[in-house]
Amino acid sequence: MSGCRSTLAAAPPNIPGLCGRAGRRQRRLQPVSDHSSYLMKSDILVSGLPQFSHSAAGVRLYTGCNYTGIVSPPIPPGIHPYGDVIGSSFPNDSLYSLTLPNDGTTVTLTGNALSGNWGGTLNVSQSMPCLINVVAGGISNWAGVASALFVQPPNSYVAYIPSSVLSFGQTLTLSCPPRMGINKIISVFYGNDQSSPLCLNTASYTAYLIDGFTKLCLNLNKCSYLFGSLFDTDPCSGISKAMIVMWSCGYTSATSTFSGETPCGCAKHDSL
Repeated sequence: MSGCRSTLAAAPPNIPGLCGRAGRRQRRLQPVSDHSSYLMKSDILVSGLPQFSHSAAGVRLYTGCNYTGIVSPPIPPGIHPYGDVIGSSFPNDSLYSLTLPNDGTTVTLTGNALSGNWGGTLNVSQSMPCLINVVAGGISNWAGVASALFVQPPNSYVAYIPSSVLSFGQTLTLSCPPRMGINKIISVFYGNDQSSPLCLNTASYTAYLIDGFTKLCLNLNKCSYLFGSLFDTDPCSGISKAMIVMWSCGYTSATSTFSGETPCGCAKHDSL
């Protein structure tokens, strides 16, 4: 991959594996040419339902309608593949209602594991007393269907490359609306939540991934990670893996909002 052209007098320094460019707002769940896809807030916002007063931190899942039955621990913002919450502390295919904090948090439920075909998605913007007969994403009844979830704070986005297509040389692009910059890497998943055994990230490995993307992308309007150029460890050798990143955007004095491309030294692929 060659260095990027620049028409700017001043631009961020060369960073291996990254090319920054002011980008347009990404369309939701719309695949792009580099095989990454994006999700912001919702395609299907479930609204107009009775409100449930819930101010405790984190999202909670329930096995019964009307917030009854087994309840999950509070779930913080981030990427939660199968085996992290659902399939671990909360039984799989048992979600019937959920509560959201009153702070603009939204939840995206997926019908299948995150590593492959998500099996349809349901985006929720407020607490839901019952998922019976809720129709979305090609699924006619979301009760007892969800296998994984994203918990997104306001102004957050998700990019992913599924395990079926992830390979060296592909790029995963993170971007923000014009004049905004990436102000936090919220969560990163590099693993497989449908393999046997499951390939899930430990807390220390997740922190390692977040630190890497933070060093590459913080305060940039757009950055593209060249797969294989950033991380030198493999959590599960020999198992195909997906890569998913969640980040948030905001206005910062350090945000790069240039219109041209920045120069970059795109690193050679390291072994994973």
